Amino acid sequence: MEDRSSLRPYRSEYRYDLLPDLVVERIFCYLPKRSRYEAAQTCKAWLRVLYFPALWKTFTLREKTLTRSRFDYYKGPQDCLSHILTKACLKRVGRHFRRIKVQPIANFLNLFEFMGLVDSYIKFFVEAEVKGEERYPLPHLVAFEFSFACQIRNRESIRVFGTGGKILETLTTLLGSFQGLKELRLENLLLDRFEAPTLLNSIYESCSESLVNLSILNCAQFNYYWMHCGLFLNLRCLTVSANHLHTDLIYLVGNLDKLAEFHVVQTEFTRAPVVLTYYDWEPMRTTGKSIRMFLEARGKTKEELAWQERAPVFAVAYSTPYARLSPQTALEIIHQYGSTLTAYCQFGLPRFPYKRNRPFDSRCDSQLLLMVRTCNRLRTVVIHELICISTLLLLVHYGKDHLRELYVRRNAVLRRDDWKSDSDSLTEEFKAWLRLTSKSYDTFEEEISRMWGKRWRALSDLEFRQLKLSHLEM
Repeated sequence: MEDRSSLRPYRSEYRYDLLPDLVVERIFCYLPKRSRYEAAQTCKAWLRVLYFPALWKTFTLREKTLTRSRFDYYKGPQDCLSHILTKACLKRVGRHFRRIKVQPIANFLNLFEFMGLVDSYIKFFVEAEVKGEERYPLPHLVAFEFSFACQIRNRESIRVFGTGGKILETLTTLLGSFQGLKELRLENLLLDRFEAPTLLNSIYESCSESLVNLSILNCAQFNYYWMHCGLFLNLRCLTVSANHLHTDLIYLVGNLDKLAEFHVVQTEFTRAPVVLTYYDWEPMRTTGKSIRMFLEARGKTKEELAWQERAPVFAVAYSTPYARLSPQTALEIIHQYGSTLTAYCQFGLPRFPYKRNRPFDSRCDSQLLLMVRTCNRLRTVVIHELICISTLLLLVHYGKDHLRELYVRRNAVLRRDDWKSDSDSLTEEFKAWLRLTSKSYDTFEEEISRMWGKRWRALSDLEFRQLKLSHLEM
């Protein structure tokens, strides 16, 4: 008789709807928001996990977030912000938001409507709170980031313009509605001289005592500074672009008791950076001795940094693929910041012409070694350019008293010794050791580990790409 048990429908041994909520929550953390919504439709257990607070710590507004396609008679199908979806999102998960990120959006109408809806949502509950009915609807929100799409590409050219008008009015109104905000980042607003002065008035009135981290990058088209930056008494980290510097601002910043980091940043949208004199930086050297000052280049800028005359610079960092250490740059860094520099960093992968057979004089080996031997406080070096093994060994040898961290790309390390003609001061035994060690990647990593007394290795491109300034121990 035929066994009919094999004809029964197949049943899986694993019940995914019975997975622990913490496991499902961990899986959802790796999915984009649309994929989370689609996965939550499989069963009620996963739908319940969709609204867990850990999944909604960061809300990012992108080009198609909370939009529905609508047909326009002149433009055709357009992605328009859905008021129903936005209100439902704020009502269901808005109380879990800890950070709101507004990325560059080309559809300015969607941007304007989203900020207006959030502002109206907050004010509705704040007015009800006065009557004792409700409380502040975003109790966990501590960070707000806004970046304006100031660069628009078309078939003919690239246009760069700033914002203002109704968008700026809605933004300042929204900032005034926040309560207990600790971090604020405003980028690429490029305001004109008539609208720039009122940018930080509302946030100062609402969050003057709670703000800890403030970043103002390219918020004006010209050289303009906001005195508000030096009036937030609990500020610990201040970031401004180079065109927002002024003598009065440095005086206020130098007298902030809790300020620990001061970043001066240049991007491709920074116009006419300001260079202050030696005497302008006097408050930072006297009253602000514990403040760490960073000179940074970010984005896709190809311009060299505006060197601030004898400023107490703690670190020079390039987060741009076009960063190269030229002889002029090395000499300028040594001359201006040789007594205070602690870190020199080049983050990200390079994008300039990459030839492994480049001559020794056109590489950064000599300049880097000169910086390590001259700057006695240099502790951290991050380099993404081509460099030979013998140079790395010399860096560790001459910097054994102060150099503690060295980050290089394994794909950018050349297995050779290029110091044959320039090493007259070295002994023959030391030269032989350089030549022998430079023949193998594993051997030179073992030698550096032995000289430092800890495990050291070169990073892969994936590991180097993930490296950031905040990850370094300085």
